[in-house]
Amino acid sequence: MTNERRWVRIGITVEEEGARAVALDHETSEVIAVHHARSQGPAGSLATWALRAEEIELVLHALLSKGDFLRERVLSLSFGTTLGVDVALQARPALIGLLDLDSPMGRPPGEGETAPLLSGCSAHIVRLSVRAHDLEENGFDALYALRARDVAGIVLNPGERSNAHAVWTLLESRSRFGLPMCSVSEFSADADPTLRLHAAIGLVTALDEIFRVGELLGRSARRMGFRAPLFIVRNDGGLASWKALLRRPALGFLSGPAAGVLGALHQGKIQEGILAQMGRSSTHIAMLRQGRPFDGEAELAHRRVPLRAFELFSLAVGSESVVSFRRGTIAGVGPWSATGLGIAPVREAPQEMLDGARVIAFAPAPEHAEEVLLLITREGRQYALTVGDAALCLGLSGSDEMGERRAAARKAFESLAARLALAPEDVAELVLERATQALANAVQKALHRHPQFPPPPLIGTGASAPLFLPLLSQRLGLPSLLLEHGEFMGAFGAALADLQETIERPLARPEEVERLRREAEHALLAYGAERSSLVMDVQWDPQTSWARLTARGRVSPYPEPPSPRVTPDQRWALAARLMDVPEDRVELVAETEGFELYRGRAAARRFFKRRAPSTAKACVCDKEGNVALALEEATILTTTVEETAVTLARFFERERTSVRSMRLYLLAAMHLLDLSRAASLEQARRWAERALCGLSRAEPVFLIEGHCRT
Repeated sequence: MTNERRWVRIGITVEEEGARAVALDHETSEVIAVHHARSQGPAGSLATWALRAEEIELVLHALLSKGDFLRERVLSLSFGTTLGVDVALQARPALIGLLDLDSPMGRPPGEGETAPLLSGCSAHIVRLSVRAHDLEENGFDALYALRARDVAGIVLNPGERSNAHAVWTLLESRSRFGLPMCSVSEFSADADPTLRLHAAIGLVTALDEIFRVGELLGRSARRMGFRAPLFIVRNDGGLASWKALLRRPALGFLSGPAAGVLGALHQGKIQEGILAQMGRSSTHIAMLRQGRPFDGEAELAHRRVPLRAFELFSLAVGSESVVSFRRGTIAGVGPWSATGLGIAPVREAPQEMLDGARVIAFAPAPEHAEEVLLLITREGRQYALTVGDAALCLGLSGSDEMGERRAAARKAFESLAARLALAPEDVAELVLERATQALANAVQKALHRHPQFPPPPLIGTGASAPLFLPLLSQRLGLPSLLLEHGEFMGAFGAALADLQETIERPLARPEEVERLRREAEHALLAYGAERSSLVMDVQWDPQTSWARLTARGRVSPYPEPPSPRVTPDQRWALAARLMDVPEDRVELVAETEGFELYRGRAAARRFFKRRAPSTAKACVCDKEGNVALALEEATILTTTVEETAVTLARFFERERTSVRSMRLYLLAAMHLLDLSRAASLEQARRWAERALCGLSRAEPVFLIEGHCRT
């Protein structure tokens, strides 16, 4: 029987192995329902996001069915994801745009610069400079120029005199350009400038994964009738409104690992321990003391990332990590994984196809020092040799993977053993030893930073914990605990997290802290926090005059009414005024999840009893009344995601004879993408594909062409 009075909080994690969700009672934290939708396809392609959308909808449907609660009684939808971290740890060489904002030296455009990535590869930099006051005069010409170079992401590097509004203006244009962006200003101000810049470059492309997860989750929830606000777990364990990422894109980069820490602390009732979240492609280690993790910064692939977060040690080691090869010997495992490469592991190969197969060394990135080992069948199919295959060869995996899969893994290691003049078991043990040693080094680093006697136990969660935890415990001589339902800890943590807002800035006088209190309180109440639950923590450094205020609060079933929003009638009137037409000659052509598309025609004039031809005008506003686009002589064409490529071809085949340049925009769901400066049809299709991935094929798409208003 449906409980119509119970308030529910939902937590979701999206990982390589699929989507997991839990529904908890808001008052008691009692588990109402849990569900796991396993990944339906390989990673590494835009088509994967359509499958992820199905997984997200599946877990939400399952929670409603199992939990028997009303959609209207869901207080919050909170999520975390490890996909961004996994992508950053396995980053391949990419072209990154770097935009210097108000650079004091007037640095000329740079060519040939590089920056290190977390995988050991390098990013190639295209560098441009712009002044903040030029944004109003020249729009986003610098961003257009960088996108024309086919950069994979854009990093903003504001100068000391740059104001926050200029940075926010650029960051909020992400939807228009369809590219991930972040700002160096998001990273700790006291860190070395070069470290901050390299961290931003190393993370920017991975932020695309986080935005896509949030967009898919929000779209699926609205389609299913959920009205609860969407939140993301912050790097420091609090909750932030999904919209906060528009101005602080890196705020939820570590959302998955941070949520896993919160879930393990609550569900496992842990006071002391070393938590190891072991996924398929990565492992995240956190030291726990007195029932909470240490605050500080994360360390990814042994590199400091100056983001305020839980103190985490993340490395690219998991059961799907691929064996790396260098100078004729096994060098280690990772950073590449079978999932990241989009190649199936050896154990999934049909045994009959392994006859005559051979092992080869393959370089995922030309500049990387190490190669990975692949098994090539006579038919030309590729399979990756992974840590999980080595465990299966030694009989260390569960019973569900025995039989044919174990035979396939052993056959593959026989081929590798013949190449190395070793026994298959010796080769498999060597692979496991390399992986275990990498994990042991990270655990020892955490123990060295926070020494404790006697050492606390190892606590394992995640898909790879049953394999690695016993090996790691034996090597380090530490007791271990495998948490029950450990793979759901991230979803539990997302559901349990409280709202949080952090404000850091220099203050002239300590008395100004009260102003920060009011600002933080206003932000949390706008998120829907319960006023009586608000807790403020203020830190003031009199030497530097730097203040840091952290406010926390619970989601309220009865949030205080937000500030009045722009009504539909007001947006209609605004569109009419911008198009300079009477309101009765304006029509709402379409309404998407994030925008409204209006079309208007000026009143026809009479000349000697003849009507002068009137041209159509177009205006796009978001739901808060912000004007995103205004065009004259506009043409609006409705199509679908499936037919977008064909429709785009019609626009590019048509000659543009107008003196003034015609602009072309794509409107769909939460995206308003500017395709005006695409150099070719192929480039426009590529930009559109990035924006539309994850949408259903029948989702409406609007192509809008016209002249910008002068």
